[in-house]
Amino acid sequence: MPSFFNNSLSLAVLTSALILSGCSNLLPRQHKDYTGSDAATLVIQQEEVAGIVTLLYYENKGECYDRIESYTVRPNMFDSSRRIFTLKIQPGKLLAVQQIYTTKKQFYPLGPFSTVQVIKKLPFIPQSGKRYYFAVDRGVHEIPNDYVITSNTDPQKVISEFPQPAQPSWDSTRICRHTWGNE
Repeated sequence: MPSFFNNSLSLAVLTSALILSGCSNLLPRQHKDYTGSDAATLVIQQEEVAGIVTLLYYENKGECYDRIESYTVRPNMFDSSRRIFTLKIQPGKLLAVQQIYTTKKQFYPLGPFSTVQVIKKLPFIPQSGKRYYFAVDRGVHEIPNDYVITSNTDPQKVISEFPQPAQPSWDSTRICRHTWGNE
């Protein structure tokens, strides 16, 4: 009987390990800066403490783009002044910046406003040495390396000065769909 129990336990541990290792690229990890000399820079401005920005990396599988890695950028809940994140990212990768945020929406004229959660993925391909700016619901835009961003920077001002979204980009509507999840 102990032999059967040990074999069953071993099978359960092995199965769990295989399942978890297969999903490990789907679970976000904390972002760590890319250290190559060709790094691009991504400046993220959090407009509110709630919400988590996620960097999603993809690879081209031919007919679709498959997510291979995800990293979170978490604001400090105890320090609301920490709203600017400057990240070093690897150039040439298919990247999407995703944020889930809450907004109010009116579903019919003169009707009440409802609170809804919005999920946006903003795809681009970072280029070596370039600097990019991201703020909620405003896209990813290339900005000059010497352009100063602080926690008091008005995101609308940045976007009006640099209205062109980051280029090049990729088609985020072609994300691979899997049976175990949405992507």
